[in-house]
Amino acid sequence: SSLRSITVPASITAIGYSAFSNCSSLQSIAVPAFIATIGYGVFFGCSSLRSIAGPASITAIGAYAFHNCSSLRSITVPASITAIGYSAFSNCSSLQSIAIPASVITIEEEAYSACNSLHGVVILTSVSTVRASAFKGCISLQYLRQFDCD
Repeated sequence: SSLRSITVPASITAIGYSAFSNCSSLQSIAVPAFIATIGYGVFFGCSSLRSIAGPASITAIGAYAFHNCSSLRSITVPASITAIGYSAFSNCSSLQSIAIPASVITIEEEAYSACNSLHGVVILTSVSTVRASAFKGCISLQYLRQFDCD
């Protein structure tokens, strides 16, 4: 519970099921260049997590990966991501804005639900599927803009 920061070794290629869940003191993490997947519930309940530096190699963010990371203010979704999992960022109550890159094809159900401080979302037209309730309960949402990626 006193773990404040993590630097994942370069030899690691995936962060698996609930690896750091409920590490309530964790504030930051540096992810190496070869990580392809942030799995199910990896940072679930890391309520002090403020930032994550994600490499361009990540292709998927799993279900509940950042659920209830209430101190997470912003995240840069790498341009390699193709899917944002079910409830991946739900209940991230400090998250203020997000930009979904052209590589994303699917935003799963409740991916950003209950992000109470989320005021802006930019999605490129390459996103073909935004599942039901992806932004449910985002009470501060002022705009959701879609841009052509050409």
